[in-house]
Amino acid sequence: MERVDMWDYKDQLISEMSGGQRQRVFIARALCQEANILLLDEAFSGVDVASQFGLIDMLRELKDQGKTILIATHDLNTLADRFDEVICLNRHVCAQGSPDTAFTPAVLEELYGSHPGMFLDHSLGHHHD
Repeated sequence: MERVDMWDYKDQLISEMSGGQRQRVFIARALCQEANILLLDEAFSGVDVASQFGLIDMLRELKDQGKTILIATHDLNTLADRFDEVICLNRHVCAQGSPDTAFTPAVLEELYGSHPGMFLDHSLGHHHD
């Protein structure tokens, strides 16, 4: 709990915690089991922006310590500037690589079936040709 900055909440029920706090507790549980691979499903869902950045920083630290982290998410804007590699799936691998190479208009249309521009917030500084 200390490692994920949640020691002060050790006596609190998980049902009383925020989304970001719950995610940190779940990661702490995995670390207690000495897991080398963390599988996170929608890790940023229900998490406020400040907690999201804190989680991303913590995940980077774990990556730097040799942990493998796999995150399933639909939040492309979170992925675009913060992760090294993505795998885009839609019943098969549609693309794999850096977000810059994987998030092409053709791949986004295959994944979501809509105009790809509606999925990435280009004001965040992540652009595609």
